[in-house]
Amino acid sequence: SAGDGLWSTAGNWDLNEQPQKGDAVEFSGSYSSTQNVEYDASTVATEFASIKVNPASGTVNLTLNKSALNLTATSNALVVTSGNRLIFGTTVTQMGGGAYDPTLTDYQSGSTVEYTSGSVFIDDYSALTINGATGTSGSGTGTVSGLLTKDGADFTTAETFTAGSYTNTAGTATFSGTSLSVAGTTTLNGGTLAGSASAQGDVVFGGGTVSGTFTFAGGNAQDISGTGAAFSNMTINKSANDVTCSTAVSVSGTLTLTAG
Repeated sequence: SAGDGLWSTAGNWDLNEQPQKGDAVEFSGSYSSTQNVEYDASTVATEFASIKVNPASGTVNLTLNKSALNLTATSNALVVTSGNRLIFGTTVTQMGGGAYDPTLTDYQSGSTVEYTSGSVFIDDYSALTINGATGTSGSGTGTVSGLLTKDGADFTTAETFTAGSYTNTAGTATFSGTSLSVAGTTTLNGGTLAGSASAQGDVVFGGGTVSGTFTFAGGNAQDISGTGAAFSNMTINKSANDVTCSTAVSVSGTLTLTAG
């Protein structure tokens, strides 16, 4: 896709027409710059076999904004390759006429999926940005191998999330019932991390806050740094090594020292 970036513009496609019902849609060209593509309200067809964001070179950012989308392929219905971004906007996404199915997606290493409204689908991601979604859809564990970023509106989930690293930049992220588990660094640049969370890496404060219960876990040496380091309830329960406070730390509720 090129031109004005709209899915509905026929001239943006290699056959000089919009993709038709049942087509396997691919963004597989070579691009010299980032291509921002919108699945927009003027698009006619809403049912396709699959969508693959897999340019030979360059980057594609695909935003889903038309009211409905149904993908019918029984494998690899939605694929995003390294360096590219899929943005779930206002589109209601179905697979096979039913609910979104995480077994039919392939968000490859180095790709990013962003949600600007609605709910985050429980799935396996390389990088995930929550930037307007307010909850989750589906059950189980949301797995983010790389960076999980929380931005935009307040977000609440009762599902478990695991992340390679975590950054809170705006709004409140509440992980209730279960927890957020972060293997690497947790960065709090804005907003609030609430509910139940644990980290095996460092925690860096840069304007954000923590409420609920935060647990330092795992066997890595950990450090708390930055400014305004404040916890409601903090637990240290480590299998090895210690937690170092490189800045002043306050705990307004309960401090539990189990191990480490």
